[in-house]
Amino acid sequence: MDNKQLVRCVRLRDGASGALDLTTMLPLQDRASVSIYLVNGSATTRVHTFDVEDLLRNGRQPKIVVSAEVETDLKVTLEVDGEPVARAEIAIPPDARRLRWLPWLLAALALLAIGLVGALAWWWLVRGTAVGDTDADRSLHGMIGSVTYQGRLEPRGERSGAEYALVEVGQRWVLYFQPESAELLPEAREIVDQVGGQVRVGVTELLIEGHTALYGNEPARQALSLNRSMAAAEYLKRLLEDGPEAGTPEIVTTGLSGSRPITRDQATQWRNRRVEIIVTGVATRP
Repeated sequence: MDNKQLVRCVRLRDGASGALDLTTMLPLQDRASVSIYLVNGSATTRVHTFDVEDLLRNGRQPKIVVSAEVETDLKVTLEVDGEPVARAEIAIPPDARRLRWLPWLLAALALLAIGLVGALAWWWLVRGTAVGDTDADRSLHGMIGSVTYQGRLEPRGERSGAEYALVEVGQRWVLYFQPESAELLPEAREIVDQVGGQVRVGVTELLIEGHTALYGNEPARQALSLNRSMAAAEYLKRLLEDGPEAGTPEIVTTGLSGSRPITRDQATQWRNRRVEIIVTGVATRP
């Protein structure tokens, strides 16, 4: 069975680094293929593929992580259950810099499953259900089910060098949601309104992370977390487009399901149903 999803790992900037936690989606999976791509708009170029086998040697579903760092070349490492199993050093094509590609490194996890025919019909990672914390079996909208999916809202244009941010890298705002919902509450809209006023000038990039409670169907929670981040991103983008012309930061959205909980207490799962808006890039002063 072939299941693919492209997720950005790192930008082609000297000194940049990144990592992706690629969660497998099928039981009894014994093999996986992870491909590395450079992406420029709608054009993709595959530059390397890792093939790993014997994933069930520890008797449980493996955790696969791909990490990358950019120096003169692109250095990529594949880990299974915390152990490096393969490395590659990839020459960055000259055109990637000269033509100013939107330099995304993406990993496509092609899942090759073996096992019972009946088991292959299920896409499962179920952690159990707690009362009031199913968090969205109804929110699946064509998700393929990787731990992280990232999308991009196009920036409006180049910034003037005189425009400097009012906030710093790492500044974040938190929005909360009702169970099983990706709809922005009035309180959340007020916060995003404030964000729009602070990031309009000098901010070059924002990361919007969606999160869910800890319990329920994993693929559904993954989809819900992405839907939450996209709802916040779309509302913010409309604010920026309707306001004074000062440029729109690049907005990256990601759905993290319950992988980064604030709390594990069932009584306070509302704190996990959230979106975090994070400043990840600002204009550099000369």
